Amino acid sequence: MTLAVDALGTTFTEATDVDHPFIMSSWLQSYRASPAGSRVRLDMQYYAWQHALSEVLLKRSTVLVARPEGSDSFLNGWVCGEEWHGTPVVHYVYVKKAYRRAGMGEALVDGLLTELQCRGPGLFTHDRLPGATVARERGWRFEPACLGMKR
Repeated sequence: MTLAVDALGTTFTEATDVDHPFIMSSWLQSYRASPAGSRVRLDMQYYAWQHALSEVLLKRSTVLVARPEGSDSFLNGWVCGEEWHGTPVVHYVYVKKAYRRAGMGEALVDGLLTELQCRGPGLFTHDRLPGATVARERGWRFEPACLGMKR
């Protein structure tokens, strides 16, 4: 189901099983390169822990993807988040480098808020620059305790 199409021809839809490998790979690699992800010294520990956590979050969350209009396989970015007692919780936003600074991350979060029927600002669980800086500037709060919340 298409949720929206932007002026650049990017389609925003719910993620499918076909999207899962890219979502997992981009999450693991981009967070590993961040200051927070690089604090874990051993790659084996990082990938085992983050992979397990990401799988749990993806299963319980809403995941939206941005793809070129007409494409079924190519992704420009994605967002993973959920609603908790009326508050939006964004777990992760990823946008490919070529599409950054064009508002795609913001459009993904806006689409997620619409899908969750929530209003921001809310909470975010992965402190990854530069998105975390933008989130804080817009009133969102870093709250990693939400990673373990139960529905």
